[in-house]
Amino acid sequence: MKPVFRALLALLAGMMVAVAVIATVETASHQIWPIANVGVNARDPAAMAALIQSLPLGALVSVVLAWCAGAASGAWMGYRFAVAPQQASVGLGVAGVIWLATAANLAAIPHPTWMTLAGLLGVPLSGWAVVQWERRRMGSATRSSKAVETPPSQ
Repeated sequence: MKPVFRALLALLAGMMVAVAVIATVETASHQIWPIANVGVNARDPAAMAALIQSLPLGALVSVVLAWCAGAASGAWMGYRFAVAPQQASVGLGVAGVIWLATAANLAAIPHPTWMTLAGLLGVPLSGWAVVQWERRRMGSATRSSKAVETPPSQ
């Protein structure tokens, strides 16, 4: 398989994993902190702001954690599925797309300032941290396998 095609598939796989993780965490959050359907007009920013202000802190924190966990897991999947030298680009690309979706969500729905900052900083940092971790892990695995394959000097 051509590396570019594999990179595109890796990006798609990473996005699918990211969305699945975000949906799973947010679904679990709704089970813990149910939101009463009070007929809020989702197109009314003032009504949405009032709804978000009424939510418990745990519900809001879980949303930020969902975004970060989605970016991290998607970046991991993209990195692992891609081949060198595109691995880091694909992993960071997945995190970048999740960051764009997070920014769009934050622009469309009024959120507390701390949540905006946590989402806009936490999502790319989560993806970057996973890519760095995988680079180190894969690098140490390569170094250790080379050490095993190299015969000792006499």
